[in-house]
Amino acid sequence: QRYKGSNSPSSYASEVTLIDEEQGVKEDFNIYMNHILQHRGYRFYQSSYDMDEMGTVLSVNHDYWGSAITYFGYFIMIVGMAWVLVSRNSRYINLSQKIDKLKAVVAFVVLFSIGSGDLRASELTDKINSFDLAHANKFGKLQAQTSNGMIKPINTVAHEVLNKLTRADTFYGLHANQVFLGMLTRPDLWQKIKIIRVSHPALQKKLGKKGQKLFPFESFFRGSKYLIGEDVSKAMQKAPKDRDKYDKDLIAVDERVNITYLVYTGALLKIFPFDDDGWRDTLSAVNSIDTTKSMPIKEMATQYFISIDEALSSKDWSKADAKLEVINEYQQKHGKDLLLSQKRVDLEIMYFEYNIFERLFGYYLVIGLVLLFIQIGGIIKGAEYNLPTKIAMGLLGVGFVAQTAWLILRWYISGHAPWSDGYESMIYISWATIFAGFIYANKSAIAMSATAILSGIILFVAHLSWMDPQITNLLPVLKSYWLTIHVAVITASYGFLGLGALIGFINLIFYIIVSKANSANLMTKIKELTYINEKALIVGLILLTIGNFLGGVWANESWGRYWGWDPKETWALVTILVYSFITHLRFIPALSSIYAFNLASVVGFSSVIMTYFGVNFYLSGLHSYAKGDPMPIPDFVYITIVIVAIVAVVAKIKSDILKNNA
Repeated sequence: QRYKGSNSPSSYASEVTLIDEEQGVKEDFNIYMNHILQHRGYRFYQSSYDMDEMGTVLSVNHDYWGSAITYFGYFIMIVGMAWVLVSRNSRYINLSQKIDKLKAVVAFVVLFSIGSGDLRASELTDKINSFDLAHANKFGKLQAQTSNGMIKPINTVAHEVLNKLTRADTFYGLHANQVFLGMLTRPDLWQKIKIIRVSHPALQKKLGKKGQKLFPFESFFRGSKYLIGEDVSKAMQKAPKDRDKYDKDLIAVDERVNITYLVYTGALLKIFPFDDDGWRDTLSAVNSIDTTKSMPIKEMATQYFISIDEALSSKDWSKADAKLEVINEYQQKHGKDLLLSQKRVDLEIMYFEYNIFERLFGYYLVIGLVLLFIQIGGIIKGAEYNLPTKIAMGLLGVGFVAQTAWLILRWYISGHAPWSDGYESMIYISWATIFAGFIYANKSAIAMSATAILSGIILFVAHLSWMDPQITNLLPVLKSYWLTIHVAVITASYGFLGLGALIGFINLIFYIIVSKANSANLMTKIKELTYINEKALIVGLILLTIGNFLGGVWANESWGRYWGWDPKETWALVTILVYSFITHLRFIPALSSIYAFNLASVVGFSSVIMTYFGVNFYLSGLHSYAKGDPMPIPDFVYITIVIVAIVAVVAKIKSDILKNNA
């Protein structure tokens, strides 16, 4: 089965007949991913299919009682873990009681705003600036089929293309729709515009100017020669692990050049639906379609392009609007069930226009950092500031509501839970992190500020160049309710574990700044935050473990086995063992100190980073759905390790001094 109007696989299935003469059974059955045939303890799975699509491959195992016993064992363990969170005698509840006995300090927060201006440039020609925004936005409401088979508003495609080329949502003050319409209808102009981002200095020099970040399409060619073609071929022949920074940037730039070419030729998307044989792309309707059936399309496209040229000269876009409406009416008549509803189109346009996730990372960081610094000052002075703290909490609450709404909106637009790839799982982890902060906000405002900072950092990472925010179709194996359950639970745990790591680091900083004058207040705050830290790690460990159990169930339903020592599975197990050790440090006399626990919570988070990033980007396996572009280890990773090491050593020295003085 394919996505409508495309060759992209939506599912692959086997139609079989089950015959059991002993039981008098003869019935037809469909076997496909996450939908197995069970009979007499035998379980048949859709494994794969022949490349010529003339044959299918099934796998089978015999498991009469095993699944029921295993699932019951999982259920008992999940109930036991849930009981830990509610039992009056549990460590988790005991920590809450300890926090209540400590005097919490509420800090003053100063709120300020920052602004930014639109960048204008004189480089764009008058004709490029003359593309009317109102008309471009009408063009953006047309629907198109992309190369992967998805139907999207052109507005969405325009944003994705511009973001891919420049990592920005506007270009010299022009909206993405204006840029895309200009590239599509006047490629002769846009091939001279610097729009393709190049990061590596050596590649910049090869193209003509070191230090220049953007290059025009025509700068990649000298006559018919593609200047980076040979280098790209050499880079592609290397194994991903052997590619250096130059190779990786070269491959990324080659992709941008190809995308630009596809836009110029009109082959990137298809806007003319046929009733019975798919869609036609834009410019081929003008250049190469000769069949009688395609003549109306050719006429529509030709007339529209002519009206664009006239509008650029006359500044009157009414004729172009009329021609665009003709194309829209054609889509509505011939698209039938292929087209999205108008409500869906409007919501998808709103999703990309407001771009909430990218806006929130600065919002969370500013409020979280200011709140944290002022609270530290309040602790040192022994002051309480209730009103500003409530205002800050309210502002973070507004951000959280907006983030929740945009997660739901992405879910609706994509048709699947928004945690199926690297970008989606990052924005979901950010949401889970800020949610964890609100759980413990009534115990400590510092915990709330820490989650705001961490959530902002996660959103920042989600929008780096090696994360792709594009909405895509699901792989067949991911078409299961287990995606919603398993991934939601296991990635939510990262938010709680990340909160613990940041609180642990803050406590190490507190050890460094403690003095005789503030030791009473600060040590109380360190204990309070340590208790919250332990509570967060307990919840994170429980969610991570339950998520792993659920992953085993999904694996059994999809492939007929619970565990395969896949890198992601293995590192998830490593992380469970690491945090099981950390949450039980209090039983080891030599490691039972507050300092040791906080340091362990910081260092332990490296196992989460390896589980999420390391496996996705550097190891191969079945869990590659969230994989982004391969990348070298960023420099800030090494810098972070050095900073944590220095802070840990200085904090240890200060903690020993405090212990000796006590």
